[in-house]
Amino acid sequence: MKKRIPILAFSVFLFFSLPVLRLKALDSAFQKIPEEKQISAILHAYGNKIQRTERREGDFVFWVNNVPIYFSHGRMLSRQNRLRYKEFDPFFYIYRTGPLETVPRQAPFPRRRSSDFLDALVGETEEKIRASSRWTEFIGHRVYAHELCIEPLRRVGMELERIAASSDAVREFIKNIKIIYSMKQKTVEGTKNISYHSYGLAIDLIPESYGRKHAYWRWSSVFTPDWGNIPLEERWMPPTRVVEIFEKNGFVWGGKWYYFDTVHFEYRPEIIYASQIIDPSY
Repeated sequence: MKKRIPILAFSVFLFFSLPVLRLKALDSAFQKIPEEKQISAILHAYGNKIQRTERREGDFVFWVNNVPIYFSHGRMLSRQNRLRYKEFDPFFYIYRTGPLETVPRQAPFPRRRSSDFLDALVGETEEKIRASSRWTEFIGHRVYAHELCIEPLRRVGMELERIAASSDAVREFIKNIKIIYSMKQKTVEGTKNISYHSYGLAIDLIPESYGRKHAYWRWSSVFTPDWGNIPLEERWMPPTRVVEIFEKNGFVWGGKWYYFDTVHFEYRPEIIYASQIIDPSY
């Protein structure tokens, strides 16, 4: 029994320490982006939805559709939640635009994302979200999305179709798309986080065939314990030019996440903007 006490004590230590260590890891990442740059990225991305800004109670406050959202400790939170900021993941994360040349580095699993900002920006109910959403044509498919990303999607589609005329890779990629999933009320699998699909700000490009390659980390983890190190050539991915066009128009690609989802694009213009001014040595 005496020999088990240190093991038990160490287990208890890990149980309480890991969440703290994980939070520090996330904070150290977003802190590479100075606060003023994070604020600038939000204003750059959503300025037409922000009526005014002010300093209040030590935090920078965005009035988003006339709802005060506090930028507190790197989180976008309501006044009630700002005092509980440690319960939420930072709003920003490190994202690199351009070609994906190496397997994404290991990162903490997403814990809890506050919905306060998106609720104010897009709507806190499905009825309100759909009131500002509509169908649009996109590379030969109909996509139902929120008005925030309709114009960016239109630009992506137009450029893809233009490039497809001279690029076999892009043309075959578009031809291989079987269906596009867009708005759907759901949470991120394995969490209670509301998916960007729920807000009409994400799309999944589902191909006719994955060519026996890996597309989603959860599927891969069932058969491949070391799924995080699956080589890029064994992952299903859109052509680099396709990803670059999406990024140029404010979308991040799930293939660049450690917890990869290579069919997934979501509208995060602030992340793209911030990626241009982060510490290049990270």
